[in-house]
Amino acid sequence: MRAGRMQHTDSAGKSELISPDRLMVMNAGRGFHHEERVVGDDQIEMLQIFVRPEAADEEPIVQFVEVDEIERNDQWRLLTGPKGSGAPTFVRQAVYLYDTQLAAGRSIDLPSKPGFDRWLYVFRGRISAGQHEVGTHTALMLAADQAEMTVTAVLEADLVVFLVDRNAKFSRGGTISG
Repeated sequence: MRAGRMQHTDSAGKSELISPDRLMVMNAGRGFHHEERVVGDDQIEMLQIFVRPEAADEEPIVQFVEVDEIERNDQWRLLTGPKGSGAPTFVRQAVYLYDTQLAAGRSIDLPSKPGFDRWLYVFRGRISAGQHEVGTHTALMLAADQAEMTVTAVLEADLVVFLVDRNAKFSRGGTISG
């Protein structure tokens, strides 16, 4: 979430605020329902990503963590990864999520892991990456076998990158965010 606030309420009895400095990662699981409602009049700006879990019908787990914006200035900040990855939150899949706030003129290499595709999303700003120059709300995909990629902020840029193992086991049963 980059702007606004929302109240999350779920069938496990949690009711917590989500905001730009409070990340929520939900592994929905079996028999789980939830809702989010906008708090206040501010416009909401966020990404909501659904990831198919390795297996269906797992127990639901919702995680909330405080995030410090300074930790992403001109460097990648790991937000989530598979269980045991060392990330502050986890998903039940071979997926990693990073973000950065890159000052105009600064460059950074995309994070990478062998066998993982990279999905880069420009939340705000303008970047050049290889032969591409793209702006706000644009995504680029780099296959696992593509060379390393350096990104340069043409204008200050708020970036998110997902590392995804498209060959990982996944379930088509149950919920898509289980």
